[in-house]
Amino acid sequence: MSNNRKKVSISADLIPQIYELSAVKCLNDESTIVLVLDIFKEITSKIDVCMKAFHARLSIMNETMAFSFIKDDKEWNLEIPILNVDTEELKQFLLGKICFLDFLCLAAFNMSVDINTIPTAEQFMDVFETWDKYSNQIGYVEDKYTINIPDQEIKETLKEEGVVWYYGMSCSGKTYMGIKELNSYPIIKVAYNPCFSSDEEYALIKLLMYCGRNIAILLDDLQCDTEKTEELFKIIAEKKDTLKNRNIHIFMVSWVSLLTNEKVAGYQSVFKAFQVNTDRYIAQLQREIGDKKLRKICGKNLALLNSAAKYCEKNLGEPEKELFETFVKTNDAQKIESIYRLCVLGSFEYLVPKDFVEASVLSKELTTIKAVGTTYYVGHKEICRFLYLYIEKNKNALKINSLPAIDKIILDYIQEQEPGKQWRAIRQLIGEHGEEKLQSISLIWSGLSCFETAIKNQTRVDPAWGNAPSSMYFVLKVASLLGVLPDYKNVLDKFCEKFEVSEEEVKVHYHEIATTNDFNQIKKRMIKEDKTDCSGFEKGAEFDCNCAHKNWLLGLIVGLKSELCQYQHEDLYNAAVSELFSRQTSQGGWYPTRIPWITARILIGLSQAGYTVANDNVSRGISFLLEYIKASNHWEAHTGGWNTPYETSSLCLEAIYSSKAKLNGQRKERVSKVVRYLYDRKAEWMQDDKIVDGSATACCLLKNDDGSYGNSAELTDYIQKLCEDKVYSKIEKNKELNLQEEQSCQITQVAWYTMDFCWDVLYTQLPKLLNEFVKRSLQEKNSESEEAMKDYKIFISYSEDSKNTVNRIKKVSAYLRQKGYTVWCYADEPLGVNVVTFMQKAPEADVILVMGSKNYKEKSLLIDEKGSGSGVFFENLVLSQMFIYNKMKKIVPIAFEQGTSFEDSFPPPFSTNKGLCGYRVTTKFLENLAKQINNTLMKLEANK
Repeated sequence: MSNNRKKVSISADLIPQIYELSAVKCLNDESTIVLVLDIFKEITSKIDVCMKAFHARLSIMNETMAFSFIKDDKEWNLEIPILNVDTEELKQFLLGKICFLDFLCLAAFNMSVDINTIPTAEQFMDVFETWDKYSNQIGYVEDKYTINIPDQEIKETLKEEGVVWYYGMSCSGKTYMGIKELNSYPIIKVAYNPCFSSDEEYALIKLLMYCGRNIAILLDDLQCDTEKTEELFKIIAEKKDTLKNRNIHIFMVSWVSLLTNEKVAGYQSVFKAFQVNTDRYIAQLQREIGDKKLRKICGKNLALLNSAAKYCEKNLGEPEKELFETFVKTNDAQKIESIYRLCVLGSFEYLVPKDFVEASVLSKELTTIKAVGTTYYVGHKEICRFLYLYIEKNKNALKINSLPAIDKIILDYIQEQEPGKQWRAIRQLIGEHGEEKLQSISLIWSGLSCFETAIKNQTRVDPAWGNAPSSMYFVLKVASLLGVLPDYKNVLDKFCEKFEVSEEEVKVHYHEIATTNDFNQIKKRMIKEDKTDCSGFEKGAEFDCNCAHKNWLLGLIVGLKSELCQYQHEDLYNAAVSELFSRQTSQGGWYPTRIPWITARILIGLSQAGYTVANDNVSRGISFLLEYIKASNHWEAHTGGWNTPYETSSLCLEAIYSSKAKLNGQRKERVSKVVRYLYDRKAEWMQDDKIVDGSATACCLLKNDDGSYGNSAELTDYIQKLCEDKVYSKIEKNKELNLQEEQSCQITQVAWYTMDFCWDVLYTQLPKLLNEFVKRSLQEKNSESEEAMKDYKIFISYSEDSKNTVNRIKKVSAYLRQKGYTVWCYADEPLGVNVVTFMQKAPEADVILVMGSKNYKEKSLLIDEKGSGSGVFFENLVLSQMFIYNKMKKIVPIAFEQGTSFEDSFPPPFSTNKGLCGYRVTTKFLENLAKQINNTLMKLEANK
């Protein structure tokens, strides 16, 4: 890109039918004026589709290029600083040689806005349809539901600061309030939800935050993608001071669980966050429900309360049936079975293909259903859960013979997804509880998830991955495996920059590629190895580094066929395939025959491109590899120790297996000898300093061996140990490699081998994992419902040591409310509540949480000392030692100050008792707290 950017100032009207423009003198730079005037004179009559659709105009004033768009009589703008506009790019746009979106994305790049995917004109225009579509999808009607009463402070904050973060438990009216508040602004509105919105929509939302004007933005369900949320919060924090001036209003919505992400929670100090007053909202809804039985059925489930308050009549005879029939309006057994399937999947907020259910379901038959293209969306997950449990319990009355198991429905759904969407579908099972739920079932899940995060973080730092094509290749294969390739388009672009196609030949920019050094090192080692013995092969002194290097690179290019073709790089792929076939030797391998892993890498690439042993070139390549070990039980690398026989043999085995070659007779025996060789030497390649050998070998054997040669369980344990030892943390050390001694792609090799195997294992174990996950999920839901029905009251006592302490305590109280408890926490009370009156609730609580610290202990002891037996049991929010002692059975002590022991945090007798220690309010801490509270309640119930 040119750095020749010029400041121009343009206004008035030059070509009315396209843009309102004219040039005026600017900064005494007459050449700029001539350039601009010449461009405008040459403008063609072709109107850019985006500019036309929105009745757009362009004006350049002062130091800003402003695109103005009009839709539904509302005007909104994109304003790009002239310093971020390349003169040549501007000229290309005005001449009609590049479209508006291409120009916009180039400008975004200059503004350091990370745009991984360039949207189409249709996608750009669709973003401005998202508001109505989203409102319809979630069933928002202004007078349909009881809307939680907003605090005046929320309204004022949105007006004055332009951004509000509103969080609370599921179905507490957060989204409806966001829509209602943003509807009060007479400007264009857009909506983004990571569960439903595309990557292209996400890119455009970011652009609107950077340079938009006169726009209202709803960001909903942000807990569903914490990585995108972190990025959005960072942008909003950076641009916060300009939001009001640009008339931008952003209403962000999330579950409480998002606060367990420390990075996200830290933004509470940047823009104001408000928690839904759930207790008040529940009471508000319950007052509107006259039937006691119905209130009991709904419990504290806001989704059901909200629906019951609007639709159900008072004094019902069969309240559960009446509530069910407010949603389900059909008696057709086949349709109800389809509704059952839809609701099981809807409880995890899946979009369900219409052909997944046998009988089509209309909105008049299920009031919560929405048709989104070729898919169904079945409304809120808590309503879905109520419906499918009701159908399950009353299937005989509903004349349904049998229903499929829940885990079977989920498994069928995931297996019908495209491979790239399966990972996302599994991740969506996590819900609001955090990844610990599946991590506790399988270390494999933990490994996959952590690898993905580590690779994404490193890609942000260095999308070229040290200019190693092999590293970029492995990263792109991982991205395809997990269905997140659009997030890594910048890596693909960097990969393609290393090559160019000229006359159907691939030209390699060797000087820009890190692996050029690898092959130079290999040559040096081969020369040294020749002094011992390497007869029958090419000599190291005569080794053509570029020829060998290119063959290996062509194998990588071919292996990226699907990724390249997805982003219009077919010319590079086609040239690589053609050249590979022409460079194959008469022996069937590729130069140099001395190094079998080059032929193996090429064959693996061809198999990834869809070629099998049915292709003559592949068949000859497999024969070459098998002939290579005619008199040996393994493949040697012959690279002077740069590669080991374990890594080399694993690659060659993978090439043979992936080609779908039939192994019988001598061929089978030769492969069997190699497998036995690798099993016999597992103690060597499983060593801690051989993770490349270990991951490659273990993954190859486990994926392709039927277990007849060795103990596959031991190999699985090894891979799980890699995950357990956090091998994914090595990703960030990619830049620290010693390239004189280490392969430039060794870290990403480990990632690819391990993740490929992990996915294979996870997918194989999916039925078992789903059964266990669903079972646990249902148990927890039932437990939560039972606890909520008893309406236990929890009081939280603490010392206001710092603002940070209070914020952490608010996270605890929010989590417990989400679990269904009534929580008395002074930090959540409105301003002006009398602390003395509030503290009188402590004796009435079923459980008292004492959040201990050094200050808490000092204050507690001081109360008794000052009170001198007068019966005073508190001061401010701290309880006296005597009160704590008398209520010992209902108190849960928590050492809540970092680095502080129990002895330092509590007065006796709790100074020596066991309890909870926790400074960071993580998901694990909250779950342990919930167990501790439940155990305390059970003991109290048993002693009644």
